[in-house]
Amino acid sequence: MIRQWLACVLVLTMTAQAAAAPVSIMVMPIDGDADSVLRTAIAAAVERVVKSGAGENTVQVGGATFAETAAAVGCDPATPECAESVRTTLSVDELVWGTATLKDGQVTVVIRKKVKEAPPEDVTTTIAATDPGEKIEPAIGPLFGTKPIVTCPDNAIPGPDGTCQPKEQLPPPKRQARTDRALGITALIGSGVLLIGGLTLWNEKSKKQGDIDDLPTNTVDDFQRLEALEDDAGKKALYGNLLVFGAVAAGVVGFYLIRRDRRQQRDAVIVTPTVTPTSAGVLITIGAR
Repeated sequence: MIRQWLACVLVLTMTAQAAAAPVSIMVMPIDGDADSVLRTAIAAAVERVVKSGAGENTVQVGGATFAETAAAVGCDPATPECAESVRTTLSVDELVWGTATLKDGQVTVVIRKKVKEAPPEDVTTTIAATDPGEKIEPAIGPLFGTKPIVTCPDNAIPGPDGTCQPKEQLPPPKRQARTDRALGITALIGSGVLLIGGLTLWNEKSKKQGDIDDLPTNTVDDFQRLEALEDDAGKKALYGNLLVFGAVAAGVVGFYLIRRDRRQQRDAVIVTPTVTPTSAGVLITIGAR
C-alpha cells in the first residue's frame, strides 16, 4: 500500500515537472521569392513576436529555411507530416516558419506554426514590397498569443483593455451674456413705438386744430365746444411731445448700449482650456465677435 502511494506521488511529481519544463521553440528563416533584405526583416519581426509571447520558453533561430530542411529530411514541405518530421529532426517542441511571395508589387506573407502533437496553424497577411518587415507584427501576433499592437492618435497610451480611449471633449466655453446688446435693441424697438405714438398724437392734434379754426363762435354752446376742443388738442399735443421726447431718449440709450457692446466684444479675451492625451494648456482668443 505504501509502495503504491509513493509510486503515485512520484508519477505526479514527474508530471508536474514535465508540465513546468520550458518549451523549446525554433524560428526558421523565411522562404520565398521576395527580396532577401525584406525576408530577413520579416524573419526578425517573427522572432520578436514569438519571443514576446514565449514567456520563459526558449526561442532559438534556425540556420536553414524550412524548405531546405525538408529537402534534407526527404519530405514534401507542403504536407503536415513533413512539418512534424522537420520538428522531430530538429528536436524542438514548436516550429515556426514562413514564406514571402512577391506578386505585382505586393508581398504575401504566410507564417506557420507546428506544435508537438497538434496540427499546423498559419496566418496570412499582405504588405507592399517597400514596407518594413515589422508591418506584419499586428497580423501574426494572435498566432503566438500576443495582443495586436494598438497605435492611438496623438501618441496616446491605450487603455487597460488594449483599446484607444475616446478623446476627452471639453464643453465649449460659455460666452458672457450680451446684456448691453439685448437692452440696446429693446430700447431701439421701444423708441420706434414711442415715436409712432407721438407722431400719431401730433397728427390728431393737428386735425383738432383744424376743427377749432373752423368752429363758429356765435353762441354760448359754440364757446363751450371750442373750449372742449382746445382742451383735447392741448392734451394730445402734450402727450405727443412726451412720447416723441421719450422716443429720442430711448433711441440715444439704445445706440449707446449697442456701441458699448461692440466695443466690449472687440476687446474681449476668451480663455479656453485645452487637454490632449499628452499635455494640457489654454487657448486665448482676443477680439472674438
